[in-house]
Amino acid sequence: MKVILTGATGFIGQGALLQCIDSEAITSIVILSRRLVRKDLASNEKVKVVIVDDFLHLTDEVVQECAGAEGCIWCLGGKVEAFPDLKTSRMVNIDYTLVAANVFAKTVAPQMSKGRRFRFIYTSGLLAENKEGESMWFMKDSRIQKGEAERGLFAVAQQHDELFEIFVARPGRLVPAAPGFGTTILGCLIPTIQTDAMGDALLDLFLNGSSERILSNSALLTLSKKVSKRRSAGN
Repeated sequence: MKVILTGATGFIGQGALLQCIDSEAITSIVILSRRLVRKDLASNEKVKVVIVDDFLHLTDEVVQECAGAEGCIWCLGGKVEAFPDLKTSRMVNIDYTLVAANVFAKTVAPQMSKGRRFRFIYTSGLLAENKEGESMWFMKDSRIQKGEAERGLFAVAQQHDELFEIFVARPGRLVPAAPGFGTTILGCLIPTIQTDAMGDALLDLFLNGSSERILSNSALLTLSKKVSKRRSAGN
């Protein structure tokens, strides 16, 4: 299967990329990126890195590279605090996401075999709020932006219902695959998920979908454990 991946230079995206590379089910990985990807990953025979100068205007050449993909794992974006200003964070977190989803729904999804839908796996955030007008005291701007992106994506899916479907992953705090003592203690206080487990969950959503459209941190952990068990049984 061919998958599109974004955010491969980040914490979550790199974890998803490693799982895709290791998966026998994945034969081709098209990475859409604004900058170069780690050389040892970019050189893998499955990987094709496509540098995108402007995610607001995906060129015909970029779309052509995506042809034949059965879905996308979208890991591009982040907390508002990581950007120089609110305008930039909205552009990356919302505009980039919805432009790409609309392009994929109109150009790549129609190429799917009859009865199959293009799967867009969106990496959101634990406290994303997709109900407009809700009162928020903590991480307000980040939660609003992630929630707005979610609403926009579900609107795209509704408009292209027979060709396009959305799954939203809402992880808690991401921690290394081999967390230290301090990170383990942190996990007792707030929801956390290891990067490899997150990668497993995102890949499984792409491959198999889910009965749930929005998956909480605990649902992602449960899914990753199922993946781990299947992997162990296969060895």
